[in-house]
Amino acid sequence: MQMQRLKIKDFRNLRDFEITFSGPAADIDGEIREFKSHAVIGPNGSGKSNMIEAIVTIFRDLDLNQKTDFAYEIDYTCRGHHIQVNAMEEKGKASITESGEDSPKEFAISHLQRHAKKYLPSHVFAYYSGRNERIEALFQQHQQKFYDALLGGSDELMRRLFYCRSVHSQFVLLAYLLKEDEECKRVLADLNIQDLDSVLFVLKRPYWFKPDMAEEILNNGDNRFWYARGIVQEFLDELWKVAVAPIDHTENRLLDFRGRKEKQDLLYVFVPDKEALAKLVEKIGEPSHFFKYLESTYISDLIDEVRINVKHSDIDGNINFTQLSEGEQQLLTVLGLMRFTQEIF
Repeated sequence: MQMQRLKIKDFRNLRDFEITFSGPAADIDGEIREFKSHAVIGPNGSGKSNMIEAIVTIFRDLDLNQKTDFAYEIDYTCRGHHIQVNAMEEKGKASITESGEDSPKEFAISHLQRHAKKYLPSHVFAYYSGRNERIEALFQQHQQKFYDALLGGSDELMRRLFYCRSVHSQFVLLAYLLKEDEECKRVLADLNIQDLDSVLFVLKRPYWFKPDMAEEILNNGDNRFWYARGIVQEFLDELWKVAVAPIDHTENRLLDFRGRKEKQDLLYVFVPDKEALAKLVEKIGEPSHFFKYLESTYISDLIDEVRINVKHSDIDGNINFTQLSEGEQQLLTVLGLMRFTQEIF
């Protein structure tokens, strides 16, 4: 999928705003190349975040088949099809030029949602350095639908709209360390990461756990993991098999500066080396699937943290992943998500 043009009538400080994203253009040496990535640069307050928010809102509403609160036009290509959405008027329309054809055909905008696998991008990711609650909130509906599906036993492993959090960089690192190809090795070498040493998964009692849960959940769930079910239970069961002496623990956690505390039930699951983790991935399939199982477990509120120790070429001994710089963690996250979703979809 590649965006070509965006026009917005009135959204925050974007009024009669229009931007085009060039395809073929001259590079620094004057050669014509096809550019698929774009950087938007501007001073504070110029509307960069608002533009990103508008793009996410548009694709969220297209996927959920709901009306967008502002008027817009957007042109993009997806799987060889050229799509133009005109939502400037109350009753918008979509013009689609099918792959291999010259003339567009007009449809109601809802046609895109009914044929989402053909006309909508497989994924829309957002990664924000720092915290942006407005953008994060745009992903809430998709995350809730995904979570509800997991509770219902769905085997769906990725949602269309995906907001990246800091924990995802650790999931990506594990998947990269287990992916034996030159591209992954090159990224890790650039970060001076040589290999995996060990991983500690800290699981927690999820907020949805209740002692008086329905009999169906008690019968079908796994009591080792607070009666988790479906693909999350399957993943945790395989994790348990490669772990060394899982340990239950209850600790009093400090909630804030006021000194408020709460008890948290935890389960420490230690994977001692890369070979043990590779056995787990063998059961699951591709490292990219491993990432998605981790993410599903996190969404189900069962992962408290993941402590990854790696062998680093510039340091005598091993380091924890959190000791990498913020920029290194961001780079790993973005490249990994782009790589793994491209592999599967």
